[in-house]
Amino acid sequence: ITQKSNLRVFLANMNQFAGNLPTDFGSLTGLELLDLSDNSFNGAVPPELLASSSLIELALARNSLTGAITFTDTSLPAIELLDLSGNQVSGQLDIPVGAMQSLRVLQAADNSLSGNFPLSVVLKPLEILDLSNNQIAGAIPTELSLATTLRELYLQSNQLVGPIPDALTQLTDL
Repeated sequence: ITQKSNLRVFLANMNQFAGNLPTDFGSLTGLELLDLSDNSFNGAVPPELLASSSLIELALARNSLTGAITFTDTSLPAIELLDLSGNQVSGQLDIPVGAMQSLRVLQAADNSLSGNFPLSVVLKPLEILDLSNNQIAGAIPTELSLATTLRELYLQSNQLVGPIPDALTQLTDL
């Protein structure tokens, strides 16, 4: 596959692929859409894949991916949709401020994400944020009201506490 540098779309969802995610996808400079959802991939999401500069949509939902995902300031700079839902991804979802500046849809439901609510997501042009069915704890930050493009917010079945911030009512599209 790495010989096909002009490959723009690779859809291999709903198969029976197993093993670790291939690292070579990160080196495909023209790859814009990668969907490997609904397979049996396991292990961690390779850093080489997160380093892709061309991916616009990355769907890895409903596999058996594990471990924490480490994003850097240069991770997935063109990404608009990231779907990690239905895996066993753990740790805190920490997206650096400089990373993923085009992110519109973040689906990370049904994992084992923990820690406090990821404040860095409020600085993205998110329209859909799904963090449901995880172990995210603490209060919903009032800064979430800065996410003015947010239309859908799913936080059910976590360990959130405290009041729901009044500032969320300022999100007119929510």
